[in-house]
Amino acid sequence: MYWETVAVAFLLFLLEPCNCLPEKSIWDTRITSKSLLDMQKSMLVSSDVYIRIYCHKDSSISVSWLLVQSPCIEMFVGLDAAVYMTKLERNMSFPQYTSFKSGFAAVQCNQSTTQFVESASAIAGKPHVPGLLVRTWEDGAYMFGFKVQCAQPECDLDLDVHVEMRNSDGTYLSAVEYPFLPFNGIMVLFYLVFVLIWLVLTIMYWHTLMRIQFYIGLVLILGLWEHLTLTAIYGNLQTMGTVSPSAVYFAELIACFKRTLARLLVLIACLGYGVTIPNLSKIWFRRCLAIGSVYFILVTMEGMTRTHYPRFHTTQFLLATLFPLMCLDAAIMWWIFIYLARTLRETRLRHSSIKHKLYRNFSYVLVVVSLVSVAFMIWSIMSFKRHFCIENWRLLWINDAFWQTLFLVIMAVIIIMWRPTAANREYAYSLLDAPLFDANENDNEVLLENLSYPDGDSNNIRTRNAGDTDIRNQSQEPTANEQNNVPRVVPPGIRPTIVERIGIEASSGPNEQQPVWKTD
Repeated sequence: MYWETVAVAFLLFLLEPCNCLPEKSIWDTRITSKSLLDMQKSMLVSSDVYIRIYCHKDSSISVSWLLVQSPCIEMFVGLDAAVYMTKLERNMSFPQYTSFKSGFAAVQCNQSTTQFVESASAIAGKPHVPGLLVRTWEDGAYMFGFKVQCAQPECDLDLDVHVEMRNSDGTYLSAVEYPFLPFNGIMVLFYLVFVLIWLVLTIMYWHTLMRIQFYIGLVLILGLWEHLTLTAIYGNLQTMGTVSPSAVYFAELIACFKRTLARLLVLIACLGYGVTIPNLSKIWFRRCLAIGSVYFILVTMEGMTRTHYPRFHTTQFLLATLFPLMCLDAAIMWWIFIYLARTLRETRLRHSSIKHKLYRNFSYVLVVVSLVSVAFMIWSIMSFKRHFCIENWRLLWINDAFWQTLFLVIMAVIIIMWRPTAANREYAYSLLDAPLFDANENDNEVLLENLSYPDGDSNNIRTRNAGDTDIRNQSQEPTANEQNNVPRVVPPGIRPTIVERIGIEASSGPNEQQPVWKTD
């Protein structure tokens, strides 16, 4: 079914990029017994690995190291260096798509003295750099194993090992995450411009603001806050080599709140909040509150679990948290699609051409976004999911950045459509938007039809025929002949859109003989 494709595509659009735990570049470990340290990072060519040992006791130690490289960025996920170190010691062959360098050194540890483990081959033809152990020879994923043991049969190990992996320019960002710093900086500039524009328009037209425009401003502020935090995280990681896990969790929490509010914003917009209905009913207010609360809990559980693990790492618990989130996302997308179709029908039946045009353009934008999302998902699956070895990992940042960019485009469209202007009253709810049929109204209500306006918009409204009717409306009732001779202004009809037709048909149910949109 076509509507199923649109719903799934829109779901994929709102599944925004996922923040993962950034790759470390600095490791500090205390060793008191024979140990094998395992470190993984994606690095560019000519990156350097430095090792510094600080001994707390005088001892003789032997160190052996192994650096394995692979162009497949996910090659070492779930593995440790002990597997490859064992292969090296037993002269076994290494897996396909891998290359390695190894070395051995004897170190005489003196108490309270820093010892540098160096390799002559790593600095051949280069200026001497203290602690430089090995230099990378190709872009890709790297696994570094460092084994420490006593050189004598009996000794007590008590030392600190400091390992650094730096790029050729002295920075620490990994090869996969290197593009995220400038990208988030650019996103900060865009969101800052949007927030300033929205703030200026809000101040200029504060007396005609609609309620939904306050929620749009809040989503923009959250987007700016999120990318400011990510820029600070990647900036600190580039210069310092480490980042606090609490900062990563905080950024993910902001992203979860933004995702929740963005879905509720699109949902209440499709319900006609502030445009065709003045307020959410008690039922829908409770529904939105419950949906938002449940969604925020699920997306926070999934996000915190995901940021706890490195990129490409998948666990059963992570999949368990993702499944209910996707189900709720699908339900929200279904409600958005259905109520957008109903709002289009409602504005069309009232001949509210201005409001109908607003929602019609918004529906076209969502359809285009859905098609673009499906096309990108197909490209992403063909590029990254169907291959055992992901060699084009340099494009992985596009896979993440696309969804943030697409969300920014959607917000730009919403800003243009729902921007505060002096003509907000033409879009805001008025008495002309009273329900077409209300069973709770008294029988003495009359439907006033064909009210003409300078802009050509003609709406139906209801008014009560109470005893205190305005004196200006009290006049002698016309005769039957006069009524027949009164010219009637018939507004031009508005054709239903494809989104309205499909949405109403999908929500009518299989037992209905005639879809709702055909019973005009």
